Amino acid sequence: MQHRDFRIMGVVACFLQVSLGVTLLFLTLAASTPVSTNFRGISLQDQAYFSTQIIKCRDGSKSFSLERLNDDFCDCVDGTDEPGTSACPNGKFFCKNQGYTPMEIFSSRVNDGICDCCDGSDEYDGKITCSNTCAKAGKVLRERLEKKISIFKAGLEIRKRDVEHAKVTIAKEKSELSVLKQEEKKLKDQVQGLKVKKEAIEKAEQEEKLQREKEEKARKESETDDASEQASKVEAESEVAVSEDITREVQEAETESAEQSEIEDGTHSDLSKEEVGHLGHSETESAEQSEIEDGSSHSDLSKEELGRLVASRWTGENPNIDQEVEGADEEEHSGHDRSTYDDRDNEHPDEASGEDEDDDDDDEREDADDHNEEDEDSNTVDSTDDVFTDDFHWWGRLKHKLKSISDAIARPFKSPVDTSEADAVRKLFKEATSKLNDLQAKISELEKKLEQDFGKGGEFFSLYGQCYELQMNKYTYKICPFKNAVQMEGRSTTSLGMWDGFKDDYKYMHFARGDRCWNGPDRSLRVKLRCGAKIELRDVDEPSRCEYVAELSTPALCLQERLIVLEQRLHGQVEDRHDEL
Repeated sequence: MQHRDFRIMGVVACFLQVSLGVTLLFLTLAASTPVSTNFRGISLQDQAYFSTQIIKCRDGSKSFSLERLNDDFCDCVDGTDEPGTSACPNGKFFCKNQGYTPMEIFSSRVNDGICDCCDGSDEYDGKITCSNTCAKAGKVLRERLEKKISIFKAGLEIRKRDVEHAKVTIAKEKSELSVLKQEEKKLKDQVQGLKVKKEAIEKAEQEEKLQREKEEKARKESETDDASEQASKVEAESEVAVSEDITREVQEAETESAEQSEIEDGTHSDLSKEEVGHLGHSETESAEQSEIEDGSSHSDLSKEELGRLVASRWTGENPNIDQEVEGADEEEHSGHDRSTYDDRDNEHPDEASGEDEDDDDDDEREDADDHNEEDEDSNTVDSTDDVFTDDFHWWGRLKHKLKSISDAIARPFKSPVDTSEADAVRKLFKEATSKLNDLQAKISELEKKLEQDFGKGGEFFSLYGQCYELQMNKYTYKICPFKNAVQMEGRSTTSLGMWDGFKDDYKYMHFARGDRCWNGPDRSLRVKLRCGAKIELRDVDEPSRCEYVAELSTPALCLQERLIVLEQRLHGQVEDRHDEL
């Protein structure tokens, strides 16, 4: 009995196991088919998000069950529930594209009759047959990736050298800048010292120049005074000579008359020597008194009056002199007539009247002598007056010269400026100033250079001071990093902007504040930087009015992390190709 029960229990257990296995197999088959279909258009990375029975919309607005995934009805506004159908316009369909690059397209393009995925997975409804071109596209892509990786590797090596060179050069230029500033300080002191010497020399030269001008002016005035003095002397000597001639003629006439009188009559011999001496002394005192009075009167005259007086005497226009000379001539003529008359009387002597006539002749001779003596005294006084006037002017000029000499002696003596020394100081000052200017220009350039942003590691340092050109159609574009960018057409140049720094984490260069467009904004240029083994400008364009864009390849953009991504993409493509094989 017990044995039969065990057998029944064994059969039941076996049946249950078989039934459970069949059930599990059925459930597995039933579940596997919809899951494979429902996961269409979902990337491998996102399949875990859709593995639960209840799935949330990505925007968090609602939830939906697994059965509603890709049921061709849009439950989520963002299209989360319909990645493999065109029910939601905002959904994204994932193209696996084995052997090529995976990609996403809008779900609205699914089953639209156009093959968007190279593997044809977006057109699964059978309305159109899409051939799989991923292998061919993958080959082209791999070639491009391999070339790009090669460029990146070469550029990366150049970039490393540029960064190392920048570090060394920047440190060297900073040290050089420090040395130049010290040299600038010393040179400034030197220039200042030479400037002080130069200014002192120039001041002395100016004083010497003024002194020479003053002396030259005094010399010219002295020459003018000497000429005037010489003319005055000549004038005075001429007047004295005329006066002496007149005096000599008068004296000769008196002497001749006296001799004639002594012969004819001895009246004058009866005079005593004391009387003659007294007479001469009186005449001398009278002449001296006349000279003093005339000198006093002349001293009261102005320079103009004295000049006219001298001129009138020189030209013979003085009425006093004319009258005196005429008087002397008349007297001489009268004496001559009387002498002739007396001679005729002597030829016919009359005893009765002879004595009376002799007495009369004696009286006339005395009167003539007195008159001649007066004329002589008058001429002597006039001559003395002229000499006194000339001496008066001469003494004034002499005092003026003596004062000039005294002033010159009173001034402190200054040695003349040494021209050779002055020229040497000027030359040294000029050379030192020029050297200082050059030094300061170099310092300014170094400071400006070291203030620039050359990138995180100095990778853009090699671009400083360089310019790059590109010819496109009729224009030549020239870009100078850290300076400016221009557009050239013939001899015409248009500024596209001044350096405005790097943008977007050193991915772009920006130039701003260029020439203003007609009724538009200022021109500007945005340069996209790409990795390249050499620096090259390309693809300049003007997508918007007065806003230019360009591309510049440079080793500075060949980054290690970017190279790793490219290599991963290449390896991914190779693995996919290997799976297909």
